[in-house]
Amino acid sequence: MLTDNIFSHILIEPALQFTNTRLQIVSGFATAGMADRHFEELAKQGRCTSVELIVGMTGFSGIEAAQHEALCKLVRSRAYGIDFSCRYIADNRPVHAKAYVWLNESGPFKAFCGSANYTMAGFVRPQVEAMAQSDPSSVSEFYNECLAYALDCLDETVSDHVALKKPQFADEIASEDFVTLKLLDTRTGETHKRSGLNWGQRPGRDPDQAYIPIPVQHYDFFPAIGERFTVRTDDGYNFIFVRAQQRGKALHTTQNNAWLGQYLRRRLNVPLGVFVTKQHLVDYGRDDVTFIKENEETYHMDFSPSAEFEHRLEGEES
Repeated sequence: MLTDNIFSHILIEPALQFTNTRLQIVSGFATAGMADRHFEELAKQGRCTSVELIVGMTGFSGIEAAQHEALCKLVRSRAYGIDFSCRYIADNRPVHAKAYVWLNESGPFKAFCGSANYTMAGFVRPQVEAMAQSDPSSVSEFYNECLAYALDCLDETVSDHVALKKPQFADEIASEDFVTLKLLDTRTGETHKRSGLNWGQRPGRDPDQAYIPIPVQHYDFFPAIGERFTVRTDDGYNFIFVRAQQRGKALHTTQNNAWLGQYLRRRLNVPLGVFVTKQHLVDYGRDDVTFIKENEETYHMDFSPSAEFEHRLEGEES
């Protein structure tokens, strides 16, 4: 039985046994952050060509809309060069199993079953999971049985068969469930010259590269360094974020850390590649961003213009 380092033992090492491999998964629950983390590691090895995921509890308990949209984005983008398919069990028959089977050109060659969902909590966070090797042919047969009544996540009728759950935030959100992060340098009151929103504003860098600084008092609000989590914005975009840099002081978008800068420049009506100034934020009506935690792998980011910001500016001017 495997209880330690299961990420490597189950999700990476089998890919190294053959030149071309693919992985089939049936998991009660799954998250886009986990898939992103996994695909990045697989791409470094260059041996796995595809990952085929069936999420088993969706027809019974639904799936968070933010996670659904982020999974669809990974499917469409062929992230890290991995062909990814994602399907949902779309009837009321819940499938709570966690089964992983690796295949090569000759068929299934290694499989595992046990307790670990295809989530960051299941494979990366420090909680105990128990997994055991299983008969590859039997697990492959089980995957195909589930495949027969699974619906592609990109199917136009998904919302007719699977509840896409949106968060119901109370009018007053508890203080421990949200943080507001400043986009200005707290020392100068201006935008950072070569960090933050302007991280890429230096020779040899993509000028749109950006990150959101995290003050030390808010480190614990976000997942640990290197852990992925899904972020849905107030205007309906989805990203996968990660804490990075020294002590995990910065929030980046994964795959391409210019995506965050491009997104924020579009919100600010600033041309791509242009240095972001304090005046751009003033004209837009906000110089900070609020993160609301739905759970450990799903957050919401609010960057909507703020009437409170306008009142604060009026107070500063007077």
